[in-house]
Parts: sequence; C-alpha cells; structure tokens
Amino acid sequence: MKHALVETPDGSQLVRADGTVPRAWDVEQPVLHLLARLFVRSETLDACRSPRVSCTATVLQPADGVRVPRELVVRQPLSNQRYFVAGTGDSRYGFMVPLPSALPEEVVIRFEWRFTDPRQAEAVRVSGEDAAAVDHVLRLRLRPTERGQVFSTDTPAWLDPFRFTNPGDRKPYAFLSKDSLPEDREDDVTLGWSATDDVLLIDEPLDVPGILLSDVWALAEHEKEQLHEVRHTVRFDPASSDTRAHRARARAEMPHKVLVQAVRAARDIPYGRGTDYDGSVAACERHPALLALCGWWNANAPDPLHRRARLCAINVRVCDDGEYWNAHHKTPNMPVDNPLPNDAAARIGDVVLIDFLQGQRAATFDEDGCHLWDVAGHPWQTVGVSEAEVRSGECDEGWYPLQGLAAFPDRFPAAWSWLTCESPSGHSSLARAQLDSPHCREKVVLGVPCWDGSCSCQDEVQSWIARKARNALYDLMHRLGFQDWQPRWVKERNRSNG
Repeated sequence: MKHALVETPDGSQLVRADGTVPRAWDVEQPVLHLLARLFVRSETLDACRSPRVSCTATVLQPADGVRVPRELVVRQPLSNQRYFVAGTGDSRYGFMVPLPSALPEEVVIRFEWRFTDPRQAEAVRVSGEDAAAVDHVLRLRLRPTERGQVFSTDTPAWLDPFRFTNPGDRKPYAFLSKDSLPEDREDDVTLGWSATDDVLLIDEPLDVPGILLSDVWALAEHEKEQLHEVRHTVRFDPASSDTRAHRARARAEMPHKVLVQAVRAARDIPYGRGTDYDGSVAACERHPALLALCGWWNANAPDPLHRRARLCAINVRVCDDGEYWNAHHKTPNMPVDNPLPNDAAARIGDVVLIDFLQGQRAATFDEDGCHLWDVAGHPWQTVGVSEAEVRSGECDEGWYPLQGLAAFPDRFPAAWSWLTCESPSGHSSLARAQLDSPHCREKVVLGVPCWDGSCSCQDEVQSWIARKARNALYDLMHRLGFQDWQPRWVKERNRSNG
C-alpha cells in the first residue's frame, strides 16, 4: 500500500506510506476519469478470468464532444480479485476521457460486460437470479469546484469537503446478481432485465466533483501488477545480482519441511479472536506455526546470541522483478537488494526469505508507538499502537505472520508446489542438494527430467517413469475386474525364477 487517508480537523488528508504529503498537481483541461468495474461472486471467480471477460463503453449523452476508447483492456489490478477493471493499454486503473471546455451538465455512459466463452457465461450463473452479462449505465452529473478539473468515478478520491451527497465509500461498480447490490446504493440504482432476460440492466446516477489529478491516488497505487497477475516462478538465475543479494541476506538455510509444517499448522489450527491464542500479551506467538519457524531458528541460528526469535516476516520471490512479496497481503513489497543485516534471517533456496524478530515482550514504546527489534538487536518496525494495547493482547503482531502463513499456498502457488513436491527422480525436497551436478539439481527442483543424460539421475528418472506407468496399468486392470492380472514379462520372470 503506497497511500492512505488520514482524518484531520480540516477533513481528510492524503499521505504516502512514509507519512509525507504528496505534491498537488492537476491537468490543464477538464478530463473524465472513468473507473468501470465488474464484481463477481467468489464461487464463480475461477470461471471469470480477465482474458475471457470483455467490456465496451458507449457514450449515450452528449451526442458529441466526449469520446471513449474503442478497445478496452480488462484486468484484475486490485488485491481483491473479484473486481475486474476496464482500462487501456497504458492505464490499468480505468481510463481518461478529455472533456470539452464548456462542460456538459451530464455525461451518460453505458458499459457492457460480456463473457467471450458461452460455457463461461453459464458457469457464472449460480442461481436463476444471476445474469450472464450486464449493462451498466452511469449518469454522471459533473459538479465543477475550485479544487481541480478531474472528474473521477473513483469515489474514494473525493477528499473532504468535496464529497457532496455521495459518501466516499460508495463505489459504482457493476455486478451479475441482484443480491450484490449494496444497501447504500439501493435508493439510487434502478435494476431491470433485457428483453431476452439474460442481461442485467443497471442504471445509476452519480454526482461527480472536480478534483486534482493527484487526488486520484489509486492511479499510482495500482500501476504495477498484482500478485495474482504475475506469472510465478521458482527458477532464478544463480548468477544474477538479485540471487546473489538474496543469498547474501541470510547466513542460514532452512529446510523446506519447516515452512511446510508451519503453513499447515496455520491453516489447521485457529488463531485470533475467541481461540486459545487470544486475550493476553503476545498470545499468537504461542501458536504452533510460529513455534515451528522460530523454534528451528532458535536451535540453528549461526550466532547463539541471536536465538531469541518469537516473530517472523516471510517474503517470497515470485518473479525476476527485484522484489520480495510479503506473505501478508497488506505488507508492501521489499527490494531484494535491501542492505539489511544478514544475521537475523534464513532462506529457503533462492525463493523464500524469513526475517526473525524478538517477541512483543521485548518491544519498546514511546510517543510514536511500539518498536519491534530483530533477533540481532536491529530496529525492525514501528507500529502505531500503545503499550497498553499490546500488553492487554488487544493488538498482537503475531496475527500478521499467521495470516500470511495460512494464505501462503493461495498467494504463492508455484512456491508452495516447489516446497511440497517430490521430484521425479525420487529425491525428496530436503535432499536435493545431494544431487551430483548443478544441472541435475536445477531440473529436479523444477520437476523436469534430465533428458540429455548429462548426469547420473538419468537412470533414476527413467525408473520413475516406468514405475508410474506400471502402477497405472495395474490400477486400470484391477478396476476392470482382473484382480490377478499380470503383464507377460512378469509371468515370464516368475517362470524363469521357478
């Protein structure tokens, strides 16, 4: 997260993540920022992937003077994958439309959301009340102000006192089910059906104030791809500067099974409100998932003086973009070449980095809040909570790594498969380093056989394939009822052995 809104005596104020106020800037002529969004049910998300979702825009009013792009690109640029956003090739978060200097009082635009695959259109209809397509008409009443010349339908950008009659949390998005209409839009939105009853019609008015271009902070917030948009990998060039920096960041290397055990514990054992890990200072630090990770560090840290971990931060390389993605979805990315000390972290291969911290009982407090320290005594993070909130258990920093661990398989599917897989040659993920050449080691980590025969695991790969094929054949014949069936070569071998 790069920006946030803070409440001041004079209204809302936009600030950066570091607390500074961004420079105010605007455009020279009036523009309309259109944020067309489609919201889908969570159970239909797998059927709704952006390459198969299309959106077209048509200006219904005024007759001329306002032109929208012919081709729109549908993406999922928000952390919530259930929102699809129409933009252009250059703009991920909506798109800009020039307005005439003589502003029209109202601009009416229709967004038509369609699924390009007919089977997909049927898959999104969970019930008879759901639609397979939607037409969303926005009736935008432009309200000039002294603040700026950008009229945006991204309502959270409307800072006080320019919210007018629309609350800032009202978001004019399209949806496929009448059940998805929020209460704060019920009085203004008109719903209907097309003549063929397969297209949901949404008609919605919206007062849009003029603001600064810099007020539309989400344009910069979502300019980079989200985690679910990135093509994940676990294969990194060992000679690259990022890989060298990653290896230099940690003196210790953790076995795969330790993180796997922690992830499964976080997913299987409840934590937080109303559980055994709630209601006292640092209660989440006692959760088996954190005990697994921190326990391994406290038994294996290179420096015995640093064996005092109670918390951790888990970061993953998902592509060669020079960044770590944190396991917790609200934690900002961190550069791989960050010059942090290497005596408080462990790595798992070239993919995962885990920083270890002292517990909340070792935290210090002042007027800025709670200061956390890593196991080597370096300052790690300042959290804006009081000592009373931490000591009472009202605030527990252990909740965040637990949530990240629980979400790990969903956020990092490639890394999770890599951590948990058995290689084709039969080598477990904990013994890959024993393979006889870098070539073989890289192939087996990725689950790819070494077909060129350059190392001794060639025979093991072929043996694995033969074993899999034999087992599949036995299973098929037994399913067909031939319980005593054996292939001819087995019968001949048995006869020759007497």
